[in-house]
Amino acid sequence: AANRKYESEFSIERQAFKPKGLEDYIFEVNSKAQFGNSRKEGTTDEQGKAAFKYNIQSTYENMGLLKGRILTTVFDESGRPVSKAKEFDIFTQSVFYGIKQFDSYTSTRKELQIPIIAVNQDGQALDQTLSNIKIIKYEWRTVMERNGSRRYNYRSQKDEKVLIDKNLNLHKENNFFSFTPNRSGEYEIRISHPDSKKGYVSQKFYAYGWGDTESTAFEVNTEGQIDIVLDKKIYQAGETAKILLKTPFEGRLLVTMESDEVISHLYFDTDKKSKEISWKVTKANIPNIYITATLIRPMGGKHLPLTVAHGFAPILVEDKATKLPISIEAPNLVRSSTKQTIKIQSDPN
Repeated sequence: AANRKYESEFSIERQAFKPKGLEDYIFEVNSKAQFGNSRKEGTTDEQGKAAFKYNIQSTYENMGLLKGRILTTVFDESGRPVSKAKEFDIFTQSVFYGIKQFDSYTSTRKELQIPIIAVNQDGQALDQTLSNIKIIKYEWRTVMERNGSRRYNYRSQKDEKVLIDKNLNLHKENNFFSFTPNRSGEYEIRISHPDSKKGYVSQKFYAYGWGDTESTAFEVNTEGQIDIVLDKKIYQAGETAKILLKTPFEGRLLVTMESDEVISHLYFDTDKKSKEISWKVTKANIPNIYITATLIRPMGGKHLPLTVAHGFAPILVEDKATKLPISIEAPNLVRSSTKQTIKIQSDPN
């Protein structure tokens, strides 16, 4: 391919950092950085070779694991394109911080023990590694505005309140950060390198307690919907589901549990635009039931744009005794026309 025209394009995108044995940790770096593409054109030399360089910007530092991709196309005598791509990892930091996934729903005045870790590029835990920990509480300032058609509507503005900002030395194992939420609301834990000003690893969680709730604790849905937050994605039969209802206004709340029929119905009064309820799931609820909520605003406040709000959500239920565990062991890469040994393991008999 001597003296042939070529085109080359270099692109970068994010990719997940998932060290083996730490699959239940979050290492994803939150950053608003955008990655553009670079393009080069030229002609190969007498030996059919070409050399070019792409710069990886220093502004990508502390953005986690990135994936670079170079796509090169060479055109033959007839103008037919022949392309080949090469992908490679870009490590933007020597230390990767992680947060072990924990229940995103907790009670106020109850201590949380949040597992955290620092590893190198190979996923090996590091000792004596400095980190920065922040605890953020989100507060929502909800106001009622009148638009051009003289109608009223809600608008929520989010404020970030930094409760804790401290450096913490991490060890190879048994790293926990303790935090006790005293007020109901939405929280976030962030971990990063102490010198990092851009990227961080985070996980959000909710806290609720009757009497610990303020009107700024949760975001108001401006469309007249009730946001329903469950403390788990899937429940085992016999467990108790903790359910947080975030309402756009205060009022009388009708909550039902339904499948093909109404199982139960209850009435509540909201506490500062929110309400927590509990429901014990049973085998009769497998595979799922639905929670529905209807909120009715009391008379008065005629300028309020909403008089009723609705919400519903599925509650998924399973029974481990009815699930058969299966694991498959097979080579990641194989050659064609060769025999392979694949191991399948499950419960005996």
